[in-house]
Amino acid sequence: MPVVVVNGDSDFDRKFSAANGKTVFVDFTASWCGPCKYIAPIFADLANQYKGSVFLKVDVDECRGTASTYGVNAMPTFIAFVNGQKKETLQGADESGLRSMCSKYGSTSSAWSGTGQRLSSATASSSTGATTGSTAPPQRAAAPAGPTPLEPILQFADVINQRLNGLGIPNLDAGGFQIQPFHMALGLILLFFFGPFGALIALAICFFTQQRGGAPGQPRGAAPGGGGGANRQPPPPRAAFGGSGQRLGGN
Repeated sequence: MPVVVVNGDSDFDRKFSAANGKTVFVDFTASWCGPCKYIAPIFADLANQYKGSVFLKVDVDECRGTASTYGVNAMPTFIAFVNGQKKETLQGADESGLRSMCSKYGSTSSAWSGTGQRLSSATASSSTGATTGSTAPPQRAAAPAGPTPLEPILQFADVINQRLNGLGIPNLDAGGFQIQPFHMALGLILLFFFGPFGALIALAICFFTQQRGGAPGQPRGAAPGGGGGANRQPPPPRAAFGGSGQRLGGN
């Protein structure tokens, strides 16, 4: 499956929860990071190879709260989650290390990524229980939570946003709200067909589907580590790079 782009901290929480027990690989990146651009195609190839896992791409400048939560201070940083628990962290554009991490935790099957039980083992367990007189019933695994009713619509909006972002149409920040290209396109269409009433509908859709940038209580200008990142000047992009990563505060 393709790499899923995250648009804001609340969008990360929703997409991370929608994994439903699958292994999740997160690429913490930045638009000004040279090593991130080098390793991005490799991360995309691994996403297509391990179809039973979820691959998320997080821009630390748009998801400062998420980056701070997981202690990200250098880009790129890759984190592997299994059953919602952080298992391994990899810093730097280390191709062999990234492939090794995906091979260790990833799943190539999109149908099922868990472990089964052999029939002979179940029979042996039943026979043992009958012999010892155990009457304890078998435990049933809890069913994973299903997606929200709006999830198909939000996923469709994400696909449209990714395509429009690829054409050079950026997200707009309006008073802490991330207005995405999907909202702008939908607003123009509804305004054309329905006039001012269509504009009101577009504003309502924007309100319920937009993503707020930054963590609650944290200014958007603050760096993920808690420092003052508003005055930081991004370093110039680097050429293709295969070594260590790039620090959030600079080179």
